[in-house]
Amino acid sequence: MGSIISLSTIQTALELGVIYSLVALALFLSFSMLNVCDLSTDSCFTLGCAVGATVSIAGHPILAIFAAMLAGILSGYITALLQTKLGVESILAGIIVNTGLYTINIFIMGKSILNLNKTTTVFTMVKDWLAGTPLENWSRFIVAIVFVGIVALLLAFFLHTRLGLSIRATGDNEEMVKASSINPNLTIIVGLCVANAMTALGGCLLGEYQKSCDINMGTGMVTIALASLIIGETLLGRGSIPVRIVGVIFGSCLYRVIVAIAMRFNLPASALKLAMVLALAACTVKKPQESGDVSQLPNPVHESTAEEVAEKTGITLNVPITAVDVTYSYIDGDKEPLAQVSFVYQGQTYTYRGQKTQTVQDIAGMYYEWTKTTNDSEDVPYTCYFTDEGQGMALWHTDGVSYTLGMTENVTEELLVTSSPHCSDRPALLLVRQRIHTEQVASC
Repeated sequence: MGSIISLSTIQTALELGVIYSLVALALFLSFSMLNVCDLSTDSCFTLGCAVGATVSIAGHPILAIFAAMLAGILSGYITALLQTKLGVESILAGIIVNTGLYTINIFIMGKSILNLNKTTTVFTMVKDWLAGTPLENWSRFIVAIVFVGIVALLLAFFLHTRLGLSIRATGDNEEMVKASSINPNLTIIVGLCVANAMTALGGCLLGEYQKSCDINMGTGMVTIALASLIIGETLLGRGSIPVRIVGVIFGSCLYRVIVAIAMRFNLPASALKLAMVLALAACTVKKPQESGDVSQLPNPVHESTAEEVAEKTGITLNVPITAVDVTYSYIDGDKEPLAQVSFVYQGQTYTYRGQKTQTVQDIAGMYYEWTKTTNDSEDVPYTCYFTDEGQGMALWHTDGVSYTLGMTENVTEELLVTSSPHCSDRPALLLVRQRIHTEQVASC
C-alpha cells in the first residue's frame, strides 16, 4: 500500500475530504431532506471563496468565515425566492443564480485569481498556535475537522427541531405538509439558506486552505458533492440523521482518497471523471421490487366522509353545526391512523385532529416556535399554545385519544384562553369540554 499512496497523500486527501464534506452536507439538506435540486452550488462555492479571500486579504481571516456564510445565505435566499414567489422550477432557478453569480464573483474578486500566500488565514493562525508541538503537521486537518464537526452537530440538532422536522416533512410529502398547516415556502427558503451557507463556508475554507481563489474553482462541485453523498449513503445506509451525516462526511473523505489513488496511477482527468460517473450510476441503480411490494407516498392524506373517518380511525370528530367548508380526511400513521377535519367557523379556519395514543401527543403538525404557553385544568386538562405571529393550538388527551386544534392566523391569547363554560365562540375550548354538544353550540 505504501508504494501506491503515501501517508502525506492520505493526510491531504482527508483534509480535502473534510472540507468538501461541507458541500456534501449542504446537498444532503437540500436534495435528500428537502427534495430540492439546487444547481447554484458551483457558483455559491466560488462565492464563499471569493468573499472569504477578499475579507482575509483585508486582514480579517475570522470575519471572512462569517462573511462567506452570509453571502451563501443571500444566494440561497434568492434561489428560494425564484422558486417560491416567482414560480420558477428549482432546476431553472439554480441555473439562473449559478449564471448570475459568475459575474458577481468576478466583481468581488476584481480579477479571475486571488493569491493568499502572504495572507493570514485560520489555517496559518492555528499552525502558529501549534508550532513546536506534535500536532503542528496536522494543524490543517484539525481546523477542517473542528469546523465540520461543529456544522455536523448543529445540523443534526437543527433537523430535530420543529422547523427542521417541517423541512424533512416538506421533502417527504409536500401535499401532507400543506394539509398540516405548514408553509412549504418557508421551509424551502430556510432550507436553501442553510444549505448555501454551508456551501459558501466550504468554499471559504478551501480558498484559505490552498491560499488561492480561482473564478472556476467551483466547477463540477455539485457532482463531487453528489458523489460523496451517494457513496456515504450506500456504505452506511439510510439510518438515523446522525448516522447519515457521518456517512456523508465519510463518503467525502473516501471520494478524495479514491481520487488520490487514481492520480497515483497517472490516470487522465477525463478517465477519472468517466470512472466516477460509472460509480455513481452503479450506486444509484435501484434493486427491483419483489412481488407484492407497493410504492406509495408516506402518510398520504385520504379525503373522506365523517362516517368513513370514524370507521378507519375509531375516532369521531365533532364540529359546530354552523361551521362551513367542512372537509374530513384520515392520514395513515406508523401505529394508528390519524383523523382530521378542517372547517371554517365564525371567520376562523381550523384543523382538528385526533389519534389513539397512550399519552398526550402533539399531532398538530404545526412546526412553530411557540413563544407562550398557558395551562388550564378543568373536566379535561388541556394546554393552549400561541405565537406572536398569530398561530395557535389547543392540545389535550382523553379516553386514550390525543386531540389537537390548530389555527394559523389571527390567534390571540384571549381567543384561545378566555371562554365561558357554557356558551362561547371559541371552538378550541368548546371542543375540549366534552359535555357540550353541537346542538348547544348552535343555540349560542
